[in-house]
Amino acid sequence: MGLGNTAKKLQQVVDVADDLYAKINDLKSDLAAMRDTIEETNSRVKSVEDELSDQRELLEEIATAEGIEVDQIDTTDTDSGQTDPEPTDSDQ
Repeated sequence: MGLGNTAKKLQQVVDVADDLYAKINDLKSDLAAMRDTIEETNSRVKSVEDELSDQRELLEEIATAEGIEVDQIDTTDTDSGQTDPEPTDSDQ
C-alpha cells in the first residue's frame, strides 16, 4: 500500500507542475503582448508629441507674422487645466 499512496502523491505533484507550467506559459504570452502594446503606445505618444511640437512652431510663426508677441500669450496649463495669471500693473 505504501507504493500506491506514493504513486498517487507523485501524480498529484505532476498534475500541479503541469498546471503551473501552463500558467507560466500563459503569463509569458500575456507579458509579450503587453510589451508589444507598450512599444506601440510609446510610438504613438512620440508621434503625437512630434506633431504637437510642429503645430506649436507653426502657431508661433503665425503669431509672429501677425505681430503678436508669443511670450505675452495667455496659455493654459495642460496638466492642471489652470490658466496663467493675468498680468498685473506691476508686471507691465
